[in-house]
Amino acid sequence: MIGPVLTGVITAVVVFVPRLLYSLWPAYEWSNPVFILGVGAIAMLIQKYALERNAVRTSYGGISDLFFHIHSPFSSQSSAIWAVRGLISFLLTCFGGCAGGEGAAVEFAQATNMILSERYSKWFEQKRRTDVASGLAGGVSAAFGAPFAGLLFPIELGVGGRSITSAMSAVSAFLVTRFLFSFFSISGFEVNGILSSFQLDTFRQWLSVLVIGGVAGVVAVLVIHFVRYTQESLKNLFQTQLWMRTLTAAILLALVYYLDRPLRDLSWHILEQILWLKFTPEQVLLLFFTQLISLAILLAGFGTIGVIWPIFVLGGALGFGVDHWIFSNISTVSGLIGCSAFCGALLGVPFTASIIVYEMTQNIQIILPCLVAALIAHKIRELLRTKTLLHLDLHTKGLTLLAGRSHKILDAITVREAMVVDFEAIHEHEVLSEIRGKVLKSRYPFLPVLNSSGGYTGLLTIDMLQEAWTSRDMLQMSHSLSKLLEVKDLLYRIGNKTPVIQVGDRLSSVIGIFDKYPCLPVLGDDGTMIGLLFVYSVRVAYDREVAKSSCTFIRDADPVIR
Repeated sequence: MIGPVLTGVITAVVVFVPRLLYSLWPAYEWSNPVFILGVGAIAMLIQKYALERNAVRTSYGGISDLFFHIHSPFSSQSSAIWAVRGLISFLLTCFGGCAGGEGAAVEFAQATNMILSERYSKWFEQKRRTDVASGLAGGVSAAFGAPFAGLLFPIELGVGGRSITSAMSAVSAFLVTRFLFSFFSISGFEVNGILSSFQLDTFRQWLSVLVIGGVAGVVAVLVIHFVRYTQESLKNLFQTQLWMRTLTAAILLALVYYLDRPLRDLSWHILEQILWLKFTPEQVLLLFFTQLISLAILLAGFGTIGVIWPIFVLGGALGFGVDHWIFSNISTVSGLIGCSAFCGALLGVPFTASIIVYEMTQNIQIILPCLVAALIAHKIRELLRTKTLLHLDLHTKGLTLLAGRSHKILDAITVREAMVVDFEAIHEHEVLSEIRGKVLKSRYPFLPVLNSSGGYTGLLTIDMLQEAWTSRDMLQMSHSLSKLLEVKDLLYRIGNKTPVIQVGDRLSSVIGIFDKYPCLPVLGDDGTMIGLLFVYSVRVAYDREVAKSSCTFIRDADPVIR
């Protein structure tokens, strides 16, 4: 298990180095617009003379590329390409560009995991998911000092993978980061002093939480469309010359940094200054728009996974502005609530965003208002029918996900290919006291109930039958009366709410039902009961189809095999 520990160490070191540089030479202007132009020139040269010569002509989308790695194992995303991306994100973090340190950390971790992975990982989606999840967990844990949020982040994104591996990476990153900060006597993100007496106990305060969540949801929708518009504009302007896209983005980013002096700092320090009320409301408003423009340009021209810290800066400024301009108040807490609300809406991770704020502040009182605001913002974005930044980018590039799986692959599988047929069924007129034998023979804890013509009537579980056998009413009945209680009587008592699906349905149309029901009865064309569909059987069929698609890809691409 050296892999996740090494991932944690790498992410911790990558996140720590920029802070070390800023601490050792505080008077040096690291975030100079000229340096941003230099980073842009380096990225342009790499794109033009390294990537394009090796037929890598796709723009970098950040987190979305991790999902392409999961679902497209034979793509051109090698470990060297991820290392190059990590280098560019690292330089942008050190010398400006508003990229968060978590971006370079995750990208370097992904390059390391790909080097350590065996060749069979191309055929093993669960291994690819685990590698991606451990990198994300380590990056978030190191960047925010939040190991639990690091573990939760890939889960909430739908990455999956082995949770124990992600946990080891997150804990390793947290411990190494703590050691480095302590060893070099460097202070991290600090707002504990202004939250020591925080209490949220008035109606006006709770109203501000609700308003911040609502405003964050609406603004997040506008931001998503603005970022997407910026990406499409640069793409249409330079359709084939990706290096020109990168150079243009560097020039625009340098101009923004030249106009707004407060942007020339690490994202965490900008947020800290907002929360410590170092800026006037007018400066915070200007900072919000310049940070938004910078983030849009960064994603359009460079691409990076380091978007969480910039989003937190935007959320902190938004929360500050709502509290000041609507409630005529200035509160550090409003900025933190805005951070969780904005991140929860833009990335679709309300729980992760709230836990990050808690672990950064170590104030238990802040969790509930942050979570409430984040859930409200998240729900408003959904009601406005807008995808998250991640899923909109994936959809634009042709990869739509359902429950963390490829819609294209799910749509290629019918229910008939995934269902199980070795189930035990019971008749609706059978007496409850006489079906114990069928229960003992059943391989599954679900028993469909059929009528005399084989049609589906309802679904019972073993625990429902057990409760019926041991219920007070059953025990109080006389022996002769208890023998008259039939299966249909139990169905009538509990109600029949389980939906049914057809054998010809596609998995893409039924996968969402598993959010509420663990088992779905499958009906044939004539309405008779022919199978059961479980989540695990969907996973087995999906993995089989992924392997089949991979074989088809190789046969089509390799003339020797063909």
